[in-house]
Amino acid sequence: NALYFRDKDLNAKEAGAAGIIIYNNMPGIVSPTFKVQEGDEKKEYIPAIFVTQSDGLFLKDLINKGLKIKFSEVSHLGTVANFTSMGPASDFYFKPELAAPGVAIYSTIPNGEYASWQGTSMAAPHVAGAIALFKQLHPDWTSEDIKTAFMNTATILKNYQNGETITWTLQGAGRINIPAAISTPAIVKPYDLLLKADNLTPVDFTVKNVSENTITFNISSEITLGGSEGLTVKFSSSKLVVNKGQSKTFTVNFVVDKSKLAKGPHEGLIWLDTGEKKLHVPFIIWNGDVEVPEKLSNVKASSNVIMPGNAQNNTIDFEFTLGSGSVIPPTEPNERPESSNIIDEIEIRVSDLNGNTLGVIFAKSLLLLGHYKFTWDGRDIYGNYFLTDGKYKWVVAAVESNNDQQNPVIQDAAKVEGEFEVKNAPKTKVSIVIQKDTVTQEEVGTGSVRLETTEKVAGFKGTIFFNANLLKVESVTQGEILKQDDVEKFDYKVDNLTGEIFVDIVMKQGHEITGSGNLLTFSFRGRVPGGSSVGFKESMLAHQDKTSIACVFLPWHITVNKAENPWDLNRDKKVDDADLKIFMTAFGAEPKDPNYIPLADFNMDGIIDGKDLFVLASHMGETYP
Repeated sequence: NALYFRDKDLNAKEAGAAGIIIYNNMPGIVSPTFKVQEGDEKKEYIPAIFVTQSDGLFLKDLINKGLKIKFSEVSHLGTVANFTSMGPASDFYFKPELAAPGVAIYSTIPNGEYASWQGTSMAAPHVAGAIALFKQLHPDWTSEDIKTAFMNTATILKNYQNGETITWTLQGAGRINIPAAISTPAIVKPYDLLLKADNLTPVDFTVKNVSENTITFNISSEITLGGSEGLTVKFSSSKLVVNKGQSKTFTVNFVVDKSKLAKGPHEGLIWLDTGEKKLHVPFIIWNGDVEVPEKLSNVKASSNVIMPGNAQNNTIDFEFTLGSGSVIPPTEPNERPESSNIIDEIEIRVSDLNGNTLGVIFAKSLLLLGHYKFTWDGRDIYGNYFLTDGKYKWVVAAVESNNDQQNPVIQDAAKVEGEFEVKNAPKTKVSIVIQKDTVTQEEVGTGSVRLETTEKVAGFKGTIFFNANLLKVESVTQGEILKQDDVEKFDYKVDNLTGEIFVDIVMKQGHEITGSGNLLTFSFRGRVPGGSSVGFKESMLAHQDKTSIACVFLPWHITVNKAENPWDLNRDKKVDDADLKIFMTAFGAEPKDPNYIPLADFNMDGIIDGKDLFVLASHMGETYP
């Protein structure tokens, strides 16, 4: 029953849209295709952008706030495509050797037309054309020298997400730079190195001056990945003078202390700098067996204590390394999974000592392989303190999903845990309290927002979030701690599409709240089975002068169970024509439709159709005690 992306695009165009942004409905990479059908060549599509779930929800949140969103024309050029194959080669050769443009390349297709393509079939022509230009200017150069020139002068690609150099196993020596290669004053061989840490010998390099002048090179090294502890690079000379048309050699020694050198690849550069131009040779020293790198490794936390809001010990620094990418599940029928060199999503969560998640403090999607750092100040991703004094666990996890609409699976593909303690947390608390932790479909439950404080509170403003697929909020009422004569404003808005309750409470001048009690209560109904957190985002308590009060915002978790005898839609303990009438009002509806009744979607496939009617018919006439 799912719509092809081409249909979503055409439907949006028919509705008047100038373009569409499609976001995933679960964590993970979106790699969709437009399923072409006969006659599509005559149709005009509108532009389509595909983003992750976290990015899509972020955009929706901005729109809900009334903010205008602008996109720059060019963003993050010069990174590596997510589908780029990862080296080294199986026979331990340095691969890939060079990168070239190969994403969204406008090129020819049969019948004299053009289309946007990507892959090696687009990058290879760039390299072939670059070599042809080089050969035109330097007809006597050998193919080996031409390759060396391109590798010595390639543009080194940086990971825009962390500012570090992208691994050589993805970019080779860098992206081809035609002007730099054609005008290089020299070439350096070997043009790359891939060595085992337990079998190191001195390496001789030859520098050939192809310019019309004598050149002085300053020689240095740089470690770009894996850390320098246990690895030292030594040169026979740090300066080399090469006359016009001559060649000279220098020697490099890689010295390792295996007791300190971490397992896996250690990458770096040998630089030859003339003062005007820089040539480089990438190297990899591999310690241990050459295996697929761990998806998540080198996870560190700088402290096991955090004291939110204090001058000292008020942050924890996290570090982690992403070594291998996620598998991209298919998004259309008959497609196959694809490998990638990015991670679906990285989360850092906080749980109690029993493993129950209390909040998320870091969440990023589509991270390129590499090393990352994050400083945590005690708040969750919504900007709230959410932990009282006590001991907890942090969990760094690589999260992946199967992109299956009917049977979604979201799991930790890799995770590392550690314990820490919170001290001196704010004493004022605002908590979600649900009367029953578990409800069934269509059962009505009640919850409240409870305040506990010794401060004088004059206002509360914020957003309560919930899973709109699982819960539907039906009413909101003012809490008993708010005496009617003391309240200047009690405003709220329920959005059951986005799963949010917007609340704005203001006390009259000279009237304040202190002590314990409910700011508001709300009723809700269970929709479909599953678990949902109910919590706060972008919320604050304020004094009379509008200054904020340091506060901990505590969420709650609720579970919706499948209803017994769901085909008894009107819950009168019998399945009859009355239930059939209710069912028919929702026939053909999907969750986005106002007439969708979750209980009537008996097989829970996202549409109320003939399959559900068959289930209802099979239970007609049944009665229940």
